[in-house]
Order: sequence, then structure tokens, then C-alpha cells
Amino acid sequence: MVPFFFQSCGSSSSLQNYNYTKLQSPLDEVYISPKKIKINANKEKTIELEDGSSLKIPKDAFVDKNGKLITGEVELSYRQYNDAADIIASGIPMQYQQANGTMQQLESAGMFELKGTANGQPVFIAPDKSIETNIASNKTGNYDFYYLNPEVEKNREQPYNWEKLTHKADNPSSKPIKGLDSFQVKLNTELHPELEPLKNIQWQLALPDAQFNPKSTVNSIFKDEDWDDLTISQPKFILKKAHTISQCNFFSKVHFIGDKILFQSWNQFQLYDKNLQKIYEGTSLDIISDDLLIAQDHKGIYKLLNNNLETLKELGAFSNQYNNYQYNPKTEKLAYTSVNSNDPFLLKDLVIVDKQGVEKFRKSYKIKKPDSRHNLEHRVQLEKLIVESIYKLEVLDWDGNLIASFDKEKEQCTNNSSTGYGELILFKENFRTGNRLIAWNWKKNESFKDDDFNGFDLYSSKFHATKNIILIHKKDSPILWNIETGQKTKLAEGFADFLENEDNFIALLNENNFFQLLDLKGNLLFKEDLLEKDMSFVEDLLKFSKNGKTILTSFVANKKIKLYDRTGKLIKDFNTYDKKIQQAFFYKDDEIITFSENGELSYWNTKGKLLGKTQIKEQDFRIRQTKEDSSKFVSYRTDIKYWDIRGQLLINFGKNFVLNSSPNTTNQFIAFTKVNGKGEHIFFDASTPRDTGIYQLTLSNRENCLISYVYIDQATMLIIEAYRLKKKIRITKEKKKAIEDEKLIRSFSINNFGIYNWDRFYKNDPETQIRLNPSFSADKDNKDKNKTVFLITGTGRNAVIRYTSSTLDNFSFNHTMYNQLFVTLSDGRIAIFENEDFKKLNIEKLKKTKKHYFRMKVYNRVDGLKHLKKLTKSEL
Repeated sequence: MVPFFFQSCGSSSSLQNYNYTKLQSPLDEVYISPKKIKINANKEKTIELEDGSSLKIPKDAFVDKNGKLITGEVELSYRQYNDAADIIASGIPMQYQQANGTMQQLESAGMFELKGTANGQPVFIAPDKSIETNIASNKTGNYDFYYLNPEVEKNREQPYNWEKLTHKADNPSSKPIKGLDSFQVKLNTELHPELEPLKNIQWQLALPDAQFNPKSTVNSIFKDEDWDDLTISQPKFILKKAHTISQCNFFSKVHFIGDKILFQSWNQFQLYDKNLQKIYEGTSLDIISDDLLIAQDHKGIYKLLNNNLETLKELGAFSNQYNNYQYNPKTEKLAYTSVNSNDPFLLKDLVIVDKQGVEKFRKSYKIKKPDSRHNLEHRVQLEKLIVESIYKLEVLDWDGNLIASFDKEKEQCTNNSSTGYGELILFKENFRTGNRLIAWNWKKNESFKDDDFNGFDLYSSKFHATKNIILIHKKDSPILWNIETGQKTKLAEGFADFLENEDNFIALLNENNFFQLLDLKGNLLFKEDLLEKDMSFVEDLLKFSKNGKTILTSFVANKKIKLYDRTGKLIKDFNTYDKKIQQAFFYKDDEIITFSENGELSYWNTKGKLLGKTQIKEQDFRIRQTKEDSSKFVSYRTDIKYWDIRGQLLINFGKNFVLNSSPNTTNQFIAFTKVNGKGEHIFFDASTPRDTGIYQLTLSNRENCLISYVYIDQATMLIIEAYRLKKKIRITKEKKKAIEDEKLIRSFSINNFGIYNWDRFYKNDPETQIRLNPSFSADKDNKDKNKTVFLITGTGRNAVIRYTSSTLDNFSFNHTMYNQLFVTLSDGRIAIFENEDFKKLNIEKLKKTKKHYFRMKVYNRVDGLKHLKKLTKSEL
């Protein structure tokens, strides 16, 4: 079920009396017990109710009858009315009296009553505060929000009347907002009929920049486009288009390097200055320090460059571009291999240069032939160089001094292939001595051999960073080999790896849909059975707190969000709190933030205690945390948006952009989109704060996206809210989920205690409405003048029409809808005429006779609310 949110503001802020003394239930035996909730009035509190409803109470929200702030404990009394049985039992009137005296029947999508007391005395909502109510409902459609106002004008017939709080018109005397310019939007209403009400809106331009005016020449695409989607948002910053680079190719990575911008893909790069003028390009580029780069041009030549793109050293053309150069930031030296010009068929040189490109060391090594692999590996944590030739493997320091040497020929290991990590180098020998592994610890100059590793893959082997432990992948079964003790432990089938951020654990992912976390002895700490394969990397599935004491699992595809300690003990299963939580990560000071698919952000400590919540008006989205700033995140799936960790929308990029850069320090971004089939990389400047009252209007279709900033008055916003509702319903249908199973959350901020209702007018269709004079078998000779007749009807059985003996001459029913009669008699008995009985009526005959005698089933009494729900079919 997917929650939807409709947010509005409350009505008046006066202290109103909410004692509805004249409300009376027609059934003395039936009582709806309120839920009593005690809260601290000095603290913000979100109250979660069993059916998915919630109340968000701000701090210092209550005052007494004299307006004095309430401190300490307040008891709230909450009662919800969800169905026909609840409405009948409440005695609450379901008719709305218009100003001209006309009565309109209401059908409800959810009704509730909220009261508050402190020390036995009534309290009131403070004039500058409001309570956000989020009421669960299974009734789809467009409903207004009403307050049962106890203060009724003298000319009203009934003691109370519903006051409509939503869709209020602007003050007729107020002047409409006039922008810098105005424009209309061509909308694809044939494909998206919910856009129809927006066709005739005259949008009022709020900012003078030509890029925001759809009528300007820079937005030539606007004139001929039919837009499929329209969104209104209020991000913190204006998304200002500074520069555009027209490119057909999509660059997957974009980096800000000082005042330069680097665009990279797997086979090309382009470097631009701050004005987006191209200054350098090639096939590959590595940023090896703040002021050094290594670039490969289109001829295959590698060059060492400084930050001004001046060539410091030409490194030559590498036969194998991988592992041919390594940089040590501590010594500020670069090592690379180069073909020896004296004998290119037998020799390669190891060369070490300083950061100015000046050569400091060179040594030649023998190779078999020019295309032989010559491995050069550098482990930053050990600050050593490992060089492998055909006969030897050497470990050097960064001045070129020899530290250790392994004679491959003497050890009968002639394979020119090895891999390693830390102190360990691993060889696989399968020519002279069969299938044998040799592990060499160069720091201790010790070697270990084992002949029992037939059929393993050398290059999928994993090395522990500090301990002499290796993970060998033999076919599908990883083996944990402690080379010092010789102990080998076979693990479950799958792919195992040491965790990079925590080297005391092994993660194992299996194709049969399970994930395991193991210690270094192979002991299982915990296991997660996945509903489907989660193709995320291990570092995305597991996250460690900064102090390393807790482990957070975030299996996005399967929505399994859990917190463990280092021993594998479960601290918190977040999905037991909310099944809709789908992502989680650590942020500052080891706190955790979880994201629910309904847009709720929850904050936790590492003991699993809830610290607070924020609701953002987004549904069904995914997020990724920005690496540069853990307090920011990007949401995607529909619109691309940039948020802070407290749910403040910072930037809205819209639907047709791919955000392929993180922001630099001045809130600048690079995003990719297509305009008229051609790719564009757009440089955005989002450093200008948006003024209050200005909205971002984002138009998009399959090909293009256009952003403007506009003023919106209240009348226009009401049209937009109606469109949003219809759009959400359409999206729900597109997901092929049954509408009756969807859980809607209707939200409204209230300023007074009392009774509230989500309602709409029940529509009488003259073509299907049967009007007649009824009589009832339970009421012989029509003698019971105190009977009350309830007609339960409507598409969702959410309209309860009440008739008394004096109003039965207005009785009618819609024969195409669900109908049930529920009659209460003065002697306490009740009588029912079922929907099945209505279906048997001769409609054509009733149209002519205009009368009917309803033969009803009589019950002596109603035994409580549960019995009433059963009789009225409300529990179905």
C-alpha cells in the first residue's frame, strides 16, 4: 500500500468550544471508546496510531482558556470514525447546510475527533500553533476537509454545521498577482487527462532572467512542445543555467578540479576552464594529486602534467595501461615502467621521478618479449614498490633501494603471474610442479607452499590487509587459508571478500539469494535471505559506524534494514517499526537516518532509539548519499532532487536530467539532458537563494525539460492540488495495484480541537436515482414516529443518509450503487434491508408507482460496536 499526502493549512486560530452536547447516538448500547494519549506539552511529539494515522504535535502547542501556556502533561482524547457503523454510532450529522439553506449530503473518507485536557480542565491549541493530522483512509478520490463548527449562525436550522476548510476562494477584494510576464503551457491532456484544469492558467513569471521565461528566444523548444508533466516545488536555491556544453556523448563522471571541470567516460575525457571553454582532451586522465595529472592523448602517449596543464614528463606509450604508474603522496614521487630503448625485446625499465618530472631512479628488468606483462604494484599503506620480472620479484623503497627479493626460478615458479596485498605475494605454479600455490611474505622473507588448490582462480583471490590470511575462490566455493598455520576453512558457496573499511570481517554474497557476514575464522555472524538478488556492491549493503561498533544492513531491493553489533547480535530491525523503510545510512556522529517510501525520514542513535522524524512530500523514491557531504542526499526515480539531511529541499533538477557531479563548494553542479535528440551537459549555479513566495515550475516530456520560476496565488494553488491528487491516483493505477487496497494518508493542519471530516458531496444522478414513498414491515401502519432510517450507500459505502419520519417523503436511492437500509425503532429494536434485497427490486415498476413496502429483517437489539459493524457489513 502506498501512502499519499495532501497538505493544507488550518482555519481560524481562536479558542473554540468543542463540547458537542446535542450530538446523540441513536443506539444507546453502542459506544466508540476514545484513545487516551498522554504527552509532554513542552516537547514535540509524533503519535503513531494503529491504522497508519498519525498526529504531529509541536512543542508548547497548548494553552488554557485564558491563553496561558500549558506546561507538563496533557492528555489527548482521539476518536476515529472510518465506516458506516462508526458514523451511525457517533450521531454526527452528515449534511452540509449551504448559505442559502440548501442541504448537501456528505460521503466521508475518514472522520475524527480530537480533544485535550490538563489536570481535568480543557486545553486549547495555541493561536500560533497547529497540529498536523495524517488520517489513514481506503477511500480514493478528491475530498475536502471540514470542521464541525459549534458556533452556528442564528438562522441555521441545525445546531452544528460543517465548515469547509479546503478549497477556499481568494478574497474577492484582493488583487491577483501580476508577474514580470505571463505565459500559458501546451499540455498533453489526451495522454494525461489530469492536466486538463491547468491548460488555461496564466503563469506569472517571477524572475527577469531570459532563461526562466518560456517565451524568450533561448527557450525556443517551449513553443512547439506538448508537455507530459508539470511539477510545482519550493526548493531553497534557484537552479540557474550558467553554461551549456553541447555533446552527444554522456560523460558518466564529472569532477571539479579547482577552477577546472573534468568530463570523463571509459574511453575519453575533456577538460574545461571555469567558463566551460575546452582546454585539453584525450582518451584517459588520472588525477593523482591536487597539482598533478596523468593524461593519455589520442596517440596513446602518457604525459605527466601540472595543474596548468604543462607537460612535466612524457612517460611514453604503455603496452598495458593498468598498473604501469603509481604515485606516492608521502614521498611525492611517481613510479612507472617504460620499454628500454637499448633492447626493447628483452628489457623494461622501472623509472621513479619527482613531482617536477625529474628522474631519480632507473633500473632495467628482463622480460621474454615486448607484449609480456610486467607487473608494477604499489601498496600505499606500506609505501613499497613490488616489481616482477621473468625470473625475480623485488620489493623496493621509493629511492630504489632493494628491500627483499624472491627468486622465482629457484623456487620453480616460472609463471609470470602473481597477485598480492600487504606483505603477501601469491603465485600459482602449474607447469613444473602441478597445481601448487606459493605465498611469499616479503617482509619476513618467508614462503609457504600448498599443493591442494587445483581449479582455483588466482585473480579472484583476496588478501587480508594485515594478517597472513587469503580467500581462495575454488570454483564456486571460497576457501579461507591461514598460510602460517596451514588451516583451510571451506565457506558456503558464493563470492567472498574482506571488507575494505573493516578488515575483521568477510562478506559473502550467494547467487541463491542469501548474504552472510563472517569473522576471520569463518564463523557466521548473521545471514540474510534475500527475496531477490541485490546487485549492489558489498559496501552498499553493509555500513559500519564511525566507531566500528555497529553494522547497518541496507538491502534496498528487499527492504531489509537492520542494525547489528560486531558480534552479530541484532540491535534493531527497522522494518518492524515501519515496513515501508527501504534505505538507511550513517551520518554525523554515528547517527542513523532511515528513508521510508512514503517520504518519512527517521533519525536514530546506534542503540536503535528513535530521535526524531521529518516528513517530506515525496513518494516512491530512491536516495544516494553524497560522498563530499554526508548531511546531503540526492533523491531520484522520478524528479532528481537535492536535499539536506533534515528534509529541506535544496534544488530540484526535474525529470529529464542525469546528475553526474556532486556539488563543489559554491553549490555548482553538472547535469546531463537531451534537447531535440542532442545531448547537453549543463553547468548549473544554485548559489542564489529563492525568495519566499516564488515557486519553481518544471515542465517535462520524454525528450525535454524546461524550468521557470513563477508567482502562484491561492486559487491557482488549489487547481494544482487537485491535479496532484489526480496524478497520484493515475500513478497508483499504473502500478496495477487495486485502488481499494491502497492506503491513503490525508493530511491537514488544525488550529482547534473538535470533530473533523474528509468529505465530498454525495451526487444524486437523476438518471439512476429512484425517488419514492417508503413504508417498512418493522413499522406496522407507520405508527412509530421516532424511528430513524439510515441509507448506507455510495461507491465505497461511505455515504450514510439519515431520514426521520418527517423527512421520509424525500427518500431516494441510486439503484446502480451499493444500498442497505438500517432502521432504528423507538423500542430499541433495529431492522435491516440488505443490498441483495435491493438488487431484487423491480426498478421499472418503482419508477411508475413511486412507493414501496420494504420487508425487513428485525433484530431485538445491537450488542455493541462490533455487532453493529457486522450488521452494516462495515467489517468487510
